[in-house]
Amino acid sequence: MNLDEFTEGEIRKEALAELQSHFDEADVRFGTPRVLEHGLGSDILVDVEWHEHDSDDAGHDVMHTVVFLHRPETKLPEFEIRPDAGLGEKVLGMVVSILGFPAMEFEDEPEFSDRYKVMTANVDSVRALLGREAIDSLLSVDDLYLKFSGRGVLI
Repeated sequence: MNLDEFTEGEIRKEALAELQSHFDEADVRFGTPRVLEHGLGSDILVDVEWHEHDSDDAGHDVMHTVVFLHRPETKLPEFEIRPDAGLGEKVLGMVVSILGFPAMEFEDEPEFSDRYKVMTANVDSVRALLGREAIDSLLSVDDLYLKFSGRGVLI
């Protein structure tokens, strides 16, 4: 991915709707996006900001820079790959599991299982996507978070 090929511009309506669906917060705000349009769809680099409410105080603002790979002609299974680090991630993983996205087991991949949790209700589809090459690529990066939805991938 060559960032010089991205240009400042608007996010197409369909891609914006898909991108917004990745965030639970009603007040999500997007900075000026940098977009790369191509035959498969669009790659979007954008700052995302929202306010998280805490139970005991006024909450705090959260800001992340994300990449969204929008592929309108693709139908991906819904799943998340999240780092398995710390108590907070373990609690979040249990909550997501209760809500219908159980953790997928990778018995043959102990290193991957120690570092990442895959949350999905589509085990067979995800297993077909996460072959040897994909798992090796994920293991080469620390603390990667990926969220796959019907028409895109949020990184």
